[in-house]
Order: sequence, then C-alpha cells, then structure tokens
Amino acid sequence: MPAPYIADVDPDCGVAVVYSYFLVGSFGPQIDRSLFWTLDLATGEKRPLEPEDMGDGSSDIPARVVAASYSPDGEEVVAWVSMPSGEYDLAVIDPLTEVAMDLALPVQQEPIPPVQPQWAANDTVMLPGATGSYLLTLERIDD
Repeated sequence: MPAPYIADVDPDCGVAVVYSYFLVGSFGPQIDRSLFWTLDLATGEKRPLEPEDMGDGSSDIPARVVAASYSPDGEEVVAWVSMPSGEYDLAVIDPLTEVAMDLALPVQQEPIPPVQPQWAANDTVMLPGATGSYLLTLERIDD
C-alpha cells in the first residue's frame, strides 16, 4: 500500500480505515485495485474495503470506495463510492462482509472525489454536498 493514510480509527474494535494517498490521487478507471482497506491495529492485517453488489454489472469498471469513516459503534462504514457512470453514491458498508447498502442519494456530482462523510451518532451522518451540507438520519430496517 503506497503512502498509507488513516481515514478513521475505531479504537474500541482496534480497526482503522486506511487508504493509499498515491492511488486515490491518481484514481481513474485504469486503477484495478482497492483504494481503501480496513486495517487490524493489533495484527497489521488489511482487507480491501469494496462495496459488494453496487453498480449495474454491465461495466468492466468496478465501484470503488473513495472516502469512508466508521460509525461510532464500529458496526458500519459510511462511504462515498465512485460508480462506473462517473457519479458518486453514498453507501453504508459492513466492513466484515463488504455488503453495501446504496443510499440512493447521489448528491455529489462533481468530477472530483467527495469529502469524507462524518458520523454524528450511530444513526446520523453529516456530509458536504455539491449544493450544500446534509444531515442524514439513518434507520436500520431488519428483514
């Protein structure tokens, strides 16, 4: 992982979200590897943070996490995901299974990667958007 930076740390779980400054800075369709990882602070083991089942499947370009942070309880990661269409979607990702829930809120349509979203509480996310700031309240729905 060239030039690793820490995006966020969950001290209770001993895990961090890290990214490669160089890879994010040169991000484009030609990048064929993860940009963000979860890092176990005790063992140093890293796992790619990739959103499962996002995108339409018709593109060879995968959806990639371009900004992420842990929820206060460490259960989820909120992330901006670069979609094959060139837009950015906000998603909540389970960092263990990589199952992603696309929030279908494409508020960031600028050609530059969006700013990292921040959790205000386990169910509230603050984020800047192209037209202003947003405060989202998330409700967990169990099937």
